[in-house]
Amino acid sequence: MENLTAFQKGWFKELVNPLNLEDILLGDNLYAHEPFCRDTLKQGYSFIFVAKRDSHKVMYDHIDFLQGINEIDTHETIQGKPNEKEIWKYRFVEDVPLNGNKDALKVNWMNLKYLIKKQENRPTKTHL
Repeated sequence: MENLTAFQKGWFKELVNPLNLEDILLGDNLYAHEPFCRDTLKQGYSFIFVAKRDSHKVMYDHIDFLQGINEIDTHETIQGKPNEKEIWKYRFVEDVPLNGNKDALKVNWMNLKYLIKKQENRPTKTHL
């Protein structure tokens, strides 16, 4: 863990799991770098970290290429009331290199968009 900040090193020591449940660590872009991701996995944790496009250029170049050849799994669900729909759009791809290193950690990438669509011209009912 020599590449980690003092805070990140201490973070693992503070984590306690008395029930032995599978933990998933959540974090922002500050944690989405390879040394911390590898150490997270070594400690037996799964993770969901934000990976911003401007700090993960190689990863997003790879994702953009896969999107261009329709190799990203997509799924959409629509639910809600007749006059207001919730639209959930998921995109997912496995084994994306986290950076441009030859032995880069491969991660799973997911994008979720949540939209609310209001129906402007909904039918009206007339009662006599």
